[in-house]
Amino acid sequence: MIERSWLGPLPAPDALHAFGEVNASFPERIVAMTEREQTHRHRQEQEELQATIEDQIRSRRERRLGQTLGFILALVLTGSGIALTLASYPTVGGIDFSTTVAGVVTTFVVGRGRAAMPPEKPASQTHQNRDS
Repeated sequence: MIERSWLGPLPAPDALHAFGEVNASFPERIVAMTEREQTHRHRQEQEELQATIEDQIRSRRERRLGQTLGFILALVLTGSGIALTLASYPTVGGIDFSTTVAGVVTTFVVGRGRAAMPPEKPASQTHQNRDS
């Protein structure tokens, strides 16, 4: 008893030959169908990769905008705290200044804690890739 095994996108050569005996166009049609499927799969993977790149670019822009706006806000609030203190409102100025500093420090500490955590893998990367 002989056991055969074949792994690939096309039928085994002897099976492909047998299809040709049923209808002469079957082997060519099977190969063409496999080529179309592979082209489709490659296009899908390329589109997924492009979408991932665009998401990363968008995420960086959003982070940069948030950092810029946060920096401007921190400058304004620090300046207002100093101005209030100099304008004979030391309690209000001190509260304004100290809460601004506490907020900035908290943001950096929490931000560093999140950066230390490994990023989660998207669901599409958890599945095994098919052979091309």
